[in-house]
Amino acid sequence: MGGFHGYRHRKPVHPLGATEVEELVKAGDLIPPTETEIKGLGQADILSKGLTIFQTLWFILQCITRHVDGLPITQLEVMTLAYTTITIAMYAFW
Repeated sequence: MGGFHGYRHRKPVHPLGATEVEELVKAGDLIPPTETEIKGLGQADILSKGLTIFQTLWFILQCITRHVDGLPITQLEVMTLAYTTITIAMYAFW
């Protein structure tokens, strides 16, 4: 997610390469994050995931209901449904 950056005057100048990071860690000038810190940053809470899944399923249900009732489905809804399919696949692999 961006890695480590070299700073000058408190502004990022350039991203550090793997060898530069390794040298800084060996010199003690850079303390890498722990595994717990990394895992903690990558996890969304259960509430946000649950709400996302609920909204996605609600949208799919609405599209199916409109189709069954013979109501038209707009192009925007069709495209959103396509993105919803991708979202479901992404959540399944996540």
